[in-house]
Amino acid sequence: MDPIEREDMLLFFQEYRQKNPILFKDKVIQSFFESEFHRILLVRQLKGNERSGKQLEAAFRGHYFEFRFAKFMNSIIKFHAIDQIRRNQKYRRRNLLIFDQAVSDEGEQTLGDLLMSKKHTLPSEHSIKKSLGFQDSINNEKLAELYSMLTSNQQSITTLRYVMGYQDNEIAKILGISPQAVGSTRNKALNTLRLGLQVQ
Repeated sequence: MDPIEREDMLLFFQEYRQKNPILFKDKVIQSFFESEFHRILLVRQLKGNERSGKQLEAAFRGHYFEFRFAKFMNSIIKFHAIDQIRRNQKYRRRNLLIFDQAVSDEGEQTLGDLLMSKKHTLPSEHSIKKSLGFQDSINNEKLAELYSMLTSNQQSITTLRYVMGYQDNEIAKILGISPQAVGSTRNKALNTLRLGLQVQ
């Protein structure tokens, strides 16, 4: 096809489009005639070329199938995404992860504390005995004296908690007692030290 013939055909198509604005409002028709080849086939059909008419019909069927298939796939992806978002929201509502929530009714240890404590390993008996001698480094004579008056169990628990940084449940595992016993003993030791320091 020579350039002049091609230009005439495209001009004919533009005139046809202007005369049929309702037809070209359709998105499928618009996208189909974005191809110059389809525009030329239409012009040839309008001028009486039956072969071009059949080619145009076959091309439009293929284009329409692709358009519908793409629309179908888009809707599947959209609804799948919405369904996945709903499932995620439902899961989050059912499985709230709050790090400052108390692990037990006593409320002493939080979930965050428990997760952090998993990183620690239990100390060896040697390291416990070595840390129990920390009272020698206490500068306050009164406090050192009061500390030495604590029971060996109270000394062990306060040292493990405040010197070595272990949580009550870890101390319970180390000493083979319940976490409640650890908390009770620790509180008694702290009260003894506090009251002793208040006495002049």
